[in-house]
This record gives sequence, structure tokens and C-alpha cells, in this order.
Amino acid sequence: MARTEGVAGMYRGLGPPVCMMMVMNSMNFGAFYWARDRLAGPEPVGWGTEKGGIDWRVVAAATSVGPLCAMVSTPFELVKLQVQLDAANHSRGSGAGAGAAGKMKMKQNDPSAGGYRRKYSGSAHAARALMNKYGPRVFMLGHGVNTVRECVFNAVFFSTFEHVVHGFRYVFFNSRVGNLTDGVFCVQAGPRREPSGGDGDRGGSRGRGGVARELTVGLR
Repeated sequence: MARTEGVAGMYRGLGPPVCMMMVMNSMNFGAFYWARDRLAGPEPVGWGTEKGGIDWRVVAAATSVGPLCAMVSTPFELVKLQVQLDAANHSRGSGAGAGAAGKMKMKQNDPSAGGYRRKYSGSAHAARALMNKYGPRVFMLGHGVNTVRECVFNAVFFSTFEHVVHGFRYVFFNSRVGNLTDGVFCVQAGPRREPSGGDGDRGGSRGRGGVARELTVGLR
């Protein structure tokens, strides 16, 4: 496909998944947290919280987002696959012959090139053609399989996020507070004086150097 249609041919069917992800992501986060608050409550769960184990109510809330996502994604996935299959079949056409002229004819969908002729000029054209030929029910083909896929994906995605995000916050907060506390303690404690004994000058200079080293290490 890259040889016959160039780099742009590799991105045929890009429009439907982009639109699908914008619509899905504007819905599934709100739907998940709505279901989570009703099934498990707003309390944090997982790593870094008092409820360290897996809360299966959160997993159930994440799984419940799947059917909603499938309602949105199935029509877009169908159109995307139709456009991509159409482009792939066109690139495998055998009647264009060799050389740049034959490739140009295939790229322009020229009838004189022979072989497979592209049916769709783009995603919108494919959607209209499918609607006119098969009716609106065609956009729900594969809805059952897609629903199962979305349930599994969202169960893993949202459950993992909810069970680890508080742990990362806890570790990050403690590391920053720990570094700050060490620095403040070191400044307040002041220099450590060693008994001078028989080497008073050496002890005094070492004490002054120790202050600098402690402040440097403590404030890192």
C-alpha cells in the first residue's frame, strides 16, 4: 500500500477512530465515576490507601462502561474497516501494470488501470453508501463482540488507574516532604562540633566544612 499510494495511503480510515475517541472519552470517564460512586462510594481504594486490596465494586463499575462505549465505537469501527479494506484491495489490484504510470493510475482510481476499483472516496462516502445500501442496522454489525471487548478493556483500564493512582501520589508527596523536612532539620540543628582535643585547629575547620556539606546534602 505504501508503494502504490504513498504515506497518505497508510492513514486511510483515520477520521472515524479520531471522532470515535473524542466522543468516547467525553463520555466514559463521567460514566465510570458515576457508577463508581454508586457501587463503591467515593473513598479511595488500592495502593497507598487504607483499602489496599482490589475492590471488585470498582471493577464492576469499570466494566459497566463497556456497553456504552460499544454503542459509540461500533459504527465508527465498521466504517473504518470498510475504508481500510477498500484501500487494501485497491492496492493489490493486478491490472495497473508496472512502472510509475501504472501506479499513478491506481492512485487516481483510473478505470483504465483495470483490476479492483476503489468503492469509497473517504469515510463519509463509505458511511453514506453503507446507509443507502443496507440501512441503519448495518452500523451495528459486530456490536456483541465489540461490547465484550469494550467491557474487558474498560475493566482493566479504569480499575488499574483507580487502584494505583493514589499510591503514586502518596510516594511522590512523601518523597518531596521528606526531602524538605531533612533540609529544614539540618539548618535548624546547626553545625556539629567535634572535641578539639589535641587537634583544635583541625576540629574547628572540619566543623565549618561539615556545616556546608550538611546544608548541601540536606537541601538536595
